[in-house]
Amino acid sequence: MSYTIKLIRYIINIPEHLSHRALAHIDDPNTPYKSLDDLVSTAIRNQLSLDLDFDPNQKIDIKADLHHNVYDSRRLDSPLLSRPSLDNIKLATPSNKPYPLSFLTNRLNPLSIVARILANLHRPNPKAFIKEATRVAHEVGLQLHSLDRSAGLKRDKWRSVSWPIGADVNRSMEKFRVSYLIDDSGNGPLFNLGLANMIDEESVCLTELGKELAQAPSPLLGEVSEGWTLGQDAKSVLQACILQNKHECSSIRTFLKAVEKHEGIQSNIDKDLGASESNWTNAQVVSHRAAMIGRLNDIDIISVKGRGPNAVIKIKSNAQEFVQQIFEGN
Repeated sequence: MSYTIKLIRYIINIPEHLSHRALAHIDDPNTPYKSLDDLVSTAIRNQLSLDLDFDPNQKIDIKADLHHNVYDSRRLDSPLLSRPSLDNIKLATPSNKPYPLSFLTNRLNPLSIVARILANLHRPNPKAFIKEATRVAHEVGLQLHSLDRSAGLKRDKWRSVSWPIGADVNRSMEKFRVSYLIDDSGNGPLFNLGLANMIDEESVCLTELGKELAQAPSPLLGEVSEGWTLGQDAKSVLQACILQNKHECSSIRTFLKAVEKHEGIQSNIDKDLGASESNWTNAQVVSHRAAMIGRLNDIDIISVKGRGPNAVIKIKSNAQEFVQQIFEGN
């Protein structure tokens, strides 16, 4: 098998004295290095061989290996990510007052990992749950980001989108909390999608649907090869979660009607969404539409071709049953 080495350009900061020494070394006629790129690449290869028992001569076809378990491929190990046995678990009743999802929840795949973490924590209090869930999510996100970059994926294909990996770690984790765990009002996606709820006002517990999601094999963790960020079992659970939230269904219905009306042309869809929410700014319209695309794409309801104002959104042919149920809820 032949391999093509993909070069990725970075801008890096080097201490001045090291820069002078490196350039002088490269200029030496007896040096084996032809450029600073050559020197840095060799240094990285040598350090990886020391730190990770990395074979510098081994060529890895990363794109053919995207479903490797992140435990093995990046040495991430946490008992909170193992598939739980939930035969005798006490389950919560879903909230009877769910709210629609916020634009901050711009993907659904993190919920599969969050449900897994909650299952393995065994009825934690909210504070403990938030602490452990954000910590593990940060670790998972970093590994996904590393794999995304190593594979040379375009940003719209990155699996690390929406995970807490920002430069400001605390701020990133706080955003993740509001987007995927428990928000400031005591609600949040887990509750609004019927995946978890409180028991005795002190423990966060999974519901029946949350239990199913926690046990669903995850492509992000290398447990199943089908699916990009969610396996089919998890997609089915999340679709069922959405269908039981009438407010989220209404929001999706407005979006899909605009998609059908304008044959998926994004700029025209934005105009319709803005007209339906007259108090929204243009930035709010764009954020809402982007989040809707991210969530529905995760569960195989739509696809997007192109980027920016010229992007075209299409409802997938195999999503007709879900779409019909959304429209019938009108």
